[in-house]
Amino acid sequence: MTAGLAIRKQIVGQSILGSESFVSWVRENFLENKKDRERPNVGKIHQYLSMEAVLAVVEKETGINQAIQSTGTTKQIVMTALYKYAGLNNREIGNLLGVDYSTVSQGRKRLRAKAEKDRKIRLVLENIDKGVSRIKI
Repeated sequence: MTAGLAIRKQIVGQSILGSESFVSWVRENFLENKKDRERPNVGKIHQYLSMEAVLAVVEKETGINQAIQSTGTTKQIVMTALYKYAGLNNREIGNLLGVDYSTVSQGRKRLRAKAEKDRKIRLVLENIDKGVSRIKI
């Protein structure tokens, strides 16, 4: 993994680099209930969780350690969760998982189709959604 990718994984909302406690401190002291139309990415800080927090919820709900190295449906779940809850784009997720950004897009699309037909997948996705919503930002 390149140093640049390692650093980019730690950036929250394309604006803050640091641990979860540091990001929380910045939110509380400088950004709480403040919206800045001149800096729209500040809103992302309030909206998204860190990649580590999202992966922890995915790992708990799927029962798989190191979910980032998973394959198949679990990998598609990881892609979807990182996109939806961590605010990463397809290219960033692809770089992280070692696949092309179009693979991420197709994987997320295929997971949606699977979830429509498979109740177990829907349940896992719902549990991830509930788990993520319980995390205090």
